[in-house]
Amino acid sequence: MKRIANIVRELIAIIPYSAIAVRAYKLFSPLLEVSIGSAVQMVGGVYVGPNVHIGDNVKIFRKACIIGGKGKTTIERDSFIGANVFVDGADDVSIGRHVAIAPAVQIFTHDSVAHWMSAGVAPIATGKISIGDNSYIGVGAIILKSVAIGKNSVVAAGAVVSASVPGGCVVIGSPAKVHLRTKDMLARQGVELVSAAHSDFKENAPKDCDEN
Repeated sequence: MKRIANIVRELIAIIPYSAIAVRAYKLFSPLLEVSIGSAVQMVGGVYVGPNVHIGDNVKIFRKACIIGGKGKTTIERDSFIGANVFVDGADDVSIGRHVAIAPAVQIFTHDSVAHWMSAGVAPIATGKISIGDNSYIGVGAIILKSVAIGKNSVVAAGAVVSASVPGGCVVIGSPAKVHLRTKDMLARQGVELVSAAHSDFKENAPKDCDEN
């Protein structure tokens, strides 16, 4: 059955039309071990592995690859997954509500360096990853194992996140470091956090970055 499931996944992943792809994932959901919410869009061919839950109104774009597997991957409602995003499934991945993950972001819950360099003597290290509600992950960012990104945070394009990020912060660089508070960045542009303006996010109003 596992082999059949893999063949079905590969076939669905080449379907370019969102409505057909989503319908196929839902039709074969028991076999594929996936859960797909309502009003989900999958545009341009999307691969979804086993043990994956995709919430309502999630949009996933061209050539995104959500591996699934040993860990459980959850993408909560109203989130956006850009083209060519890669999410591995060696351990749990939790992506919160209203999270934007820009194209070419890489999310790795495992590290195989020691395993490879020791010719398999050392185990492959794994660690859970979580991304809090109302966060933004910039183009080409890399998120490594055992990282928790707090709600209302921004990860700059190209950043490498190897340690947890407090809520309400903007991080940049490699390794990623706190640069300023999200609300200060937005204030410079004359806008405020959606969590302060939208009733769905009032319970998630952020602390100041330096208070987390």
